[in-house]
Amino acid sequence: MVRRVLLLLCLGGLVAGCGVLPMPMLDGELIVMDVTNQSPRPATLVVARGDRGNVVGSVDPAVIPPRGNATVRFLVPPTGQWAIWANDGELMSDTDVGNQRGSIRMGIDIGPDGSPSWWCERDCP
Repeated sequence: MVRRVLLLLCLGGLVAGCGVLPMPMLDGELIVMDVTNQSPRPATLVVARGDRGNVVGSVDPAVIPPRGNATVRFLVPPTGQWAIWANDGELMSDTDVGNQRGSIRMGIDIGPDGSPSWWCERDCP
């Protein structure tokens, strides 16, 4: 009985640990920026190439609640073209972000009507 409990605790620890692995370990480069959603609808974010359906990265969180904001982690491909899509429209590309990685001085705003825009504080590409 004690062995079974210990085994379950160990397995639970392994599963819980998987949720806290840093995203870059999943084969990509991490970009962190603030996203503000002023819209009364949830805002969806995707990293894709070519069109929104060709997902090549990940976003956490991928949905920003209505009238909410979040610090968002984007995992982007280390090479090739990609773009961040917001509410089904291409918003910013790899050339807009340049070689900035980690927590960057750029952000995304979703307007009251749901239209996305991005800003850059300084050192923009």
